[in-house]
Amino acid sequence: MHEQTRQIKDSPNTLLVRLLNDMYSEPGQYVSVVSSTTGSHFWGSGFQELFTTHHEAGPITDNAGLLQQIKPGYREKVQQLLAPDFAMQNKPITIELNNGIQLTVRCFRYQSEKDTFNILVWSRTHWPAGYQPAQLAHYPMSSGLYEELLEVSLAGFWDWNMVTNYEYLSPRFKAMFGYEDHEMENHPSAWQKLIDPEDAKVMFAEFDKHIESKGAYPFSVQARYQHRKGHFIYILCSGRVISWGEDGKPLRAIGTHVDITEQVKTQKALEEKQIEYQKLIEYASDIVVITDAQGQIEWVSDNVERQLGYTPAAVQENRFFLGYLHPDDQDRVLAEVTLFASNKEEEGTYTARLLNKDGVYRWYEVFLHFFYNENRQFERVFNYCKDIHEAKIANEALAAQKEEYANLIEYSADIVVIYDEYFRISWVSNNIEYRFGYKPGEVLGQSYSAFIPPEQEQEIILMFQKWIKDRVDTAEYTGRFRLKSGEMRWFNVYLRFFYDEHGKPEKVINYCKDIHEQRTAQQEREALNQLKSEFVSMASHQFRTPMAVFAANLEILQGMEQAEDPLVRRILDRMSIESDRMIKLVDDVLLVSKMDTKGETANPEVVDLIELVENLIQQLLPGLGDRSIELDTALEHVTVKADRTQLEHILKNLLENAVKYSPGKADPVITIWEAPSGEVQAAVTDFGMGIPENNIEGLFQQFYRGDNVKNIVGTGLGLYVVKRFADLNHIKVEVRSKLKQGTTFTLTFQEE
Repeated sequence: MHEQTRQIKDSPNTLLVRLLNDMYSEPGQYVSVVSSTTGSHFWGSGFQELFTTHHEAGPITDNAGLLQQIKPGYREKVQQLLAPDFAMQNKPITIELNNGIQLTVRCFRYQSEKDTFNILVWSRTHWPAGYQPAQLAHYPMSSGLYEELLEVSLAGFWDWNMVTNYEYLSPRFKAMFGYEDHEMENHPSAWQKLIDPEDAKVMFAEFDKHIESKGAYPFSVQARYQHRKGHFIYILCSGRVISWGEDGKPLRAIGTHVDITEQVKTQKALEEKQIEYQKLIEYASDIVVITDAQGQIEWVSDNVERQLGYTPAAVQENRFFLGYLHPDDQDRVLAEVTLFASNKEEEGTYTARLLNKDGVYRWYEVFLHFFYNENRQFERVFNYCKDIHEAKIANEALAAQKEEYANLIEYSADIVVIYDEYFRISWVSNNIEYRFGYKPGEVLGQSYSAFIPPEQEQEIILMFQKWIKDRVDTAEYTGRFRLKSGEMRWFNVYLRFFYDEHGKPEKVINYCKDIHEQRTAQQEREALNQLKSEFVSMASHQFRTPMAVFAANLEILQGMEQAEDPLVRRILDRMSIESDRMIKLVDDVLLVSKMDTKGETANPEVVDLIELVENLIQQLLPGLGDRSIELDTALEHVTVKADRTQLEHILKNLLENAVKYSPGKADPVITIWEAPSGEVQAAVTDFGMGIPENNIEGLFQQFYRGDNVKNIVGTGLGLYVVKRFADLNHIKVEVRSKLKQGTTFTLTFQEE
């Protein structure tokens, strides 16, 4: 036996080294410990084998031997790590061994009661040629990392390092007692002091039994805890030791706390109603069954009928309690109960499925209380049966969900990246190679800004600083990232922040979704729309100039003496009508083009609606021929708040349409009134051809025209502009129409 190996075995720090190796038991990862007081260096056999992959490498017996196994160019770095006063905490250092193995080394400081240690974590980053351990071909996520990812969804979770007495308490664990995450210390005393003293005795005794049985005796205790506000809540504390030392001492335990206050309140109410069974139902279970030493039923509580559907008399008649258990559970339960009785246990517990009258099995947790005669011979047992079916199914579903979530992270299309407190990549999902071209090992330790283009870096840094300052839990942004090929692609990034007790970020989880195709397509559509709008605007302007010249010359011709000839007059009038129509068409196209390219805003002001409509009718009358427009209102004055120019355009368009689409019919009417709710309303009604019902939905779209007006000249832009201006002024537009009877457009103005 080498001296160094003996030193590890005899050292009082062996337990710490073993625990750390268990914690860092990932493939290709090793732990060693340097005592700052004595300078001693401790490591296990796995670490020794790392340096002896080639037969010519000798055993390591001290730090000097360790340095001899490292390439000369890296020895100074390792000497710094081994120094007792080394202060470079958690900074990764890359080294290479003589045998070609590359390692990343990080150092952590650990303070015990008697000594200070530097804990060195050695991680493989490269395998030399000829070294082919098949089990190390893939780097899966550790279960611990899954726990971190799922931490937000686990309620009442605790993880107790029984060596250091550090206990992780999840945020929801602390929230049960009214505390924020940073307000309760991660230490067993932080929550144990909240337990009712009597319940604390029971809980500690149960946990001692669990330890004494080496985990065979399950730990699950209900206890009262004092809430931060002073009242007591009931908690079901369950857990188990998951790591044991070679000397049989427990090293680590995990478990959950579940708030069962409402269940306890319900049970107490039941106990008050059934006071005659209070002495029997001391464990507050739903069903109580008394059986003799042979398992024959002597008595059963009345609530068996409510739970399982059997009358108490029917249960007692069937006699044998095991007969109600699922066949797959019977042998196991019989063996467990027999063992309890043979060991003269006073209490015990098991879970099993009980059959109800409908032939359906449900999960129950059965608490046992054994009674013996004066000769310590087993006589009878009280069985307290608690329905845990929903909880059992929920736990199984949670386990399945946890596994599914882990697979989802590994194989989803989205890339999952975890940054440490320095915003360096500490873990990344394997699919980064498919999306970015990098292997996971190539990006570990890189800063998050390494993949952001320089022109966007400052903007994202400022966003991160603001999020951290505001202590946000989640955030989202869209940005471009550099691939290994040099190409830039758009990604949508969702972030989840985790903070320590001081409010500083401990880690950030990023979920990155590739949206490059969608973003590129959107930009192309926007460019095409811009080009289209600019073309329409340019063309419309080009049309308007000659039309203005044409209209001016037409006006001159109409004033000439020759225009008095009837034939010439008809031709000139026809040309005037078509000129006005063409100018209106060009004006509509220009207006829509302006709205689409530059946008349109409203400048609301107080407008007298009656006065505006009266003036508008007077403006329109000269062009109506023998037609007219009637104003119907009982109001003298009524004001609304709107952009005057836009409101005038809305009303003018509706009135012109009312005349246009009711040839040979009664004159259109505009009605103005004040609704009982206080809103001002105006309705433009014509008695013309009406609108087909299947056309009404598309009336306000660009260039849309009804099926029955194809032979009437129009652009299909008027109502589109009406709706745009109405929305800008918060005016509600409604349409009612009936074929060959007419149409009504109703405007509802918001109250001032």
